Amino acid sequence: MTPQDLRDNYGADEFVEYDDAHLARALDRAVNTVARYVQVPPAVGSRAEVALNSVVLTLARAYAHDEQALSDEHPVVREMREALAWLARIADGKLSLPPEPTLPDAPAIPPNALFTGVAVVAPAAVFTDTAFSKMPS
Repeated sequence: MTPQDLRDNYGADEFVEYDDAHLARALDRAVNTVARYVQVPPAVGSRAEVALNSVVLTLARAYAHDEQALSDEHPVVREMREALAWLARIADGKLSLPPEPTLPDAPAIPPNALFTGVAVVAPAAVFTDTAFSKMPS
């Protein structure tokens, strides 16, 4: 994740007073926080990775504003507390990371029945040597 990801997610105006180095430190801190709760990194592109990336952005947003005295009721602080509580429930085994969608179970097909009764129907070859020899030059 990059400082630009934070700006894209929350709007560049929110971080106008911070440089990339400050936002990168906030992101690093957020990634380290998530890593303390989730020991096994999720597969790239998985629903779990998407969920954890969202938490990283939420935490990084709050960490970026650390030096400001935000009230406990401020949405940034409230979202950070909710994200940390979600991570704690995952670490305690009370919640699981989002699973990947699965396809409905298909009936088992015996290996010897895969091609039984299947016929391949195709037109005769059109571009043969004989066909080419009959074409005008």
